[in-house]
Amino acid sequence: MLALSMASSAQLITLRGKVTNAETGKAVPGASILSGAFGTSADSSGNFVFYVQQSVIEESGITASSIGYQTIHLTDITDDYNISMTPVIEELKTVSISPGVEYIVQKAYRRIANNYLDKNFNITGFERMQNSVRDTFGYQYYYWNDAEIKLYMSSYVDTPREAQVGLMTKDDKEIRNPNALKINFKGGYTLVFSHDHVHKRFGVLKGNPNNFTYSLNRKEWLNGIKVYVVNFFSHTKNSSAGILYIDTASYAFVKILYTKYNLKIKGAIDLDKVTTYIQYKKYDNKWALDAVKYNCITADKGYDVERTDEFQAATLNVKTAAPLPAEAAILIHISDSKVLPYGGFTNADKKMPKEIRKLVKRNFSKIIVPKIAEKCTSISNNISFL
Repeated sequence: MLALSMASSAQLITLRGKVTNAETGKAVPGASILSGAFGTSADSSGNFVFYVQQSVIEESGITASSIGYQTIHLTDITDDYNISMTPVIEELKTVSISPGVEYIVQKAYRRIANNYLDKNFNITGFERMQNSVRDTFGYQYYYWNDAEIKLYMSSYVDTPREAQVGLMTKDDKEIRNPNALKINFKGGYTLVFSHDHVHKRFGVLKGNPNNFTYSLNRKEWLNGIKVYVVNFFSHTKNSSAGILYIDTASYAFVKILYTKYNLKIKGAIDLDKVTTYIQYKKYDNKWALDAVKYNCITADKGYDVERTDEFQAATLNVKTAAPLPAEAAILIHISDSKVLPYGGFTNADKKMPKEIRKLVKRNFSKIIVPKIAEKCTSISNNISFL
C-alpha cells in the first residue's frame, strides 16, 4: 500500500508502500524506490518509507527498479497502491543480490582516505530549517529559518574527525500556541556536519554483510559520473534502508540516501523515522560535502513532530582554512531559534557565488507559514527534540 500524507507546510509528502513480485506475490527486498533525487530501498519485507516534496512527486512520479525485474514508473499515485514488479525471464540468472556488491562497498570505504579531502577545510553555504508541531486541532508550533552558515571540518583522514558550525546571517520566524506542548528543537545547525556519513564513517559504508544486505541494482549516470547504484537494508526489521551511489572509476561515495526507523535518543523524543540525503562534490581532484537534506517525523503525547533541514554548500576553502572562534561555534544544546549570528564573520565570509544563490532559490521550496490553532491537546511537560 502506498499512502500519501501532507507532512508539513513546506508540502512534504511521506511515501509508504510495499514492493512485491507480480507473479508470486512475494516481497522484493532491496528494490530502489525513487522520486526525483529522493528515495530509499525496500527492506527485507518489501516495505519502504521516505519523504519528498509534493512538487517533486507531481513532476517526477515514482520509479521502482531491481535487478531481474522490469522497471516501473508510476504517475497516478493513490492512497492504496501495491507496487507489483514483473520478473524479466532472461535476467533471472543474475540473481537480485550480486556476489560482488559487498566488495564494491568495501573498496569504496577503503578508498575514503584517497578520494576525499586530506586537509582541513572551511565551507560556507545556505541552510533552510523548518520545525513544526501539530495535533488534531492543527499546527501548534512552527519555525522556519533561512540562514547562511560557515563550517570548519577536519580532513576526511583525521582521527578523531572534528567539525564546527557558525551562524553568519538568518531570516527566521517562530510562532506557537503558548498552551500547547513545548518542544525545544536543538541541533539543527550541527545536523549539516553530523550527517556527513563519509566524514563520520557510518557503519553502512563498511559493506559488512553481517549487518546489512547489499544489492547491486544497476549502473547509471549521475551528474556526468557513471555510478554503481547499491541498495541496502539492515538485518534488523524496520531498522534502516537506503541507496549508495558509488563512482565506478574512483570508488568514491557520490550520493547517499539513508532512512532509519524507530531511533532511541537519549534525553530527547524517540524518532519514528529519519531520512537523510547526502551529496558529495569533487573539488579539483578530491571529494567533499556538497549538500544535505534531512527530515525526521515522530508522534509523541498526541502531537506530530517534524524537523526538516536542507543545506547547500557555496564555497570551499582549503588554503587558508581555520577553526572558528570558540564564541562563534554553535553548541548542540542551544535551541535553534535562540542561536544568534556571530558578528565576527567578514564580508568575504558572506560572499556567495551568484549561481549558487540561484540554485538555492530554485531548489528550496517556497515557505507557506501555517495558521496556529486556537485549541490544543492538553499536556503540561516540555520535551527536547534533537
